[in-house]
Amino acid sequence: TAYADKANVKVDGDMTLYAQWKANAPSKSSAAKTGDTVMLETFAVMAVVALVAGALLIARRRLG
Repeated sequence: TAYADKANVKVDGDMTLYAQWKANAPSKSSAAKTGDTVMLETFAVMAVVALVAGALLIARRRLG
């Protein structure tokens, strides 16, 4: 028997319930947004800057 979402189910003795689901079609809200891309690019730039700064500090310490 299929039950509606959040339906009340009367339990009479032992019962076995199985999950049933259908895949939802992608919606506009689940698609990547412009802000998501900008955030990823910002993180990538910050990572590169941190790597370059670290390399410069190591080089400076070696040169004395």
